[in-house]
Amino acid sequence: IGRTDNVGKRAAKKLRDLKASELESNPSKRRGGVAPTIGEWIETFLNMKRSEGRRSATLKDYAFAGRLLAEHFGENERLDKITSTGARRFATALRNGELSHIRKGTRRRPMGRMTTDKYLRFVRALFESAAVEFDELIRRNPFKVVKLNRVEPRRWHKVTPDEFWRLYEAANDGWKILLSLCRLGGLRRSDALALKWSNVTLGGSTPVLDFVQIKTERRCVVPLFPELAQILRGLPRPLKLNAPDAEYVVPRSVYVGNIGRDFKVLCRSAGVTPYNDPLHSLRKSAIDDWARAGYLPNVVQNWAGHSDIKTTLTYYTQAGEADLERAASQPLFDESDATLDATGTDGSAPSRVKPI
Repeated sequence: IGRTDNVGKRAAKKLRDLKASELESNPSKRRGGVAPTIGEWIETFLNMKRSEGRRSATLKDYAFAGRLLAEHFGENERLDKITSTGARRFATALRNGELSHIRKGTRRRPMGRMTTDKYLRFVRALFESAAVEFDELIRRNPFKVVKLNRVEPRRWHKVTPDEFWRLYEAANDGWKILLSLCRLGGLRRSDALALKWSNVTLGGSTPVLDFVQIKTERRCVVPLFPELAQILRGLPRPLKLNAPDAEYVVPRSVYVGNIGRDFKVLCRSAGVTPYNDPLHSLRKSAIDDWARAGYLPNVVQNWAGHSDIKTTLTYYTQAGEADLERAASQPLFDESDATLDATGTDGSAPSRVKPI
């Protein structure tokens, strides 16, 4: 800037502000032309995401991806020194279970394909953000060359009304409430267990559940369909009993620590074939019913509490046997639109063309 006898205080302050603005817009100059190390960038990146309000579960995934990077390359390795070849070797080591962070005891257990790709996507996001922040030092994202498998939605069991009511009748009182909140209200297990009577509005013309989701921290206002409203109205209001769990809709005595075992016992009593992810499948079945009932996709998304409508449409609705049977039994065209006479008296193939 110059000597104090040549540059005044006001001019120096103006020049200082210009330099600060330049360094803010060009982080590479701020670091003296040196890219950050893996350890430095992970800490910076997590602070950035934390300030953006990312969920704690997402921050944990980013942190775990950073630990995998630090183990493979070294915490002091600079980001601009990691090449495409190094990225491929990291992906191979991750898929083969060669990193100690993913070993279970002494037995080497590689990650599943979907889990591996999940963390590779997090690593790619880490480098993508660094390439934007230090554009003059990190010219490209080396992990773009790593091929990831396309994420395919897994098939899940649609719980029919008949199956649900059989489970409901066979369950004890606490499980009856839990099953109903998941299948008829579309709640996650965590939200159902945390639901309080203060979140339930049974009076008025529009009964609803109004609560904040534990997983996403999003406020959800879910309609109480008549079946669920009737069940909740029939429950004794524990608020009047002064019990320790009086404020909760699902009694605290309901134990879900070994839900797989307990659900199989319930299925045996109800005469229902057991299925995986029992409570989450109940939630998905409810959301699928909402979509099939004709409610707008964005309405179903809001009731489900999803931040992205793609999640609702991709993972919570699916085509099943009932859809195929319905399509095969219903004509696509009305009679006025038909151009072929498919109702011959001899049962032969269509032969007569109707006028258009």
